[in-house]
Amino acid sequence: MNTRTYPNLSKLLKHYENKWVLLSADMKKVVSNGKTLAEARKKYKGSKDKVVAYRVPSFNSYFIPAQT
Repeated sequence: MNTRTYPNLSKLLKHYENKWVLLSADMKKVVSNGKTLAEARKKYKGSKDKVVAYRVPSFNSYFIPAQT
């Protein structure tokens, strides 16, 4: 059985509420951020390394996934 573990992003993302972040492929550091995804991508002038784009939600809201 393959199980994948994901890092706890709560400490890493606490300064990026309501922003888009680009995370390194190993999801251990924020390489860029912005109000929009386009802004975060524009700020990221790094190499062609793969990154993970993520929208950090408001910390005062809840997310309840729905199964369809």
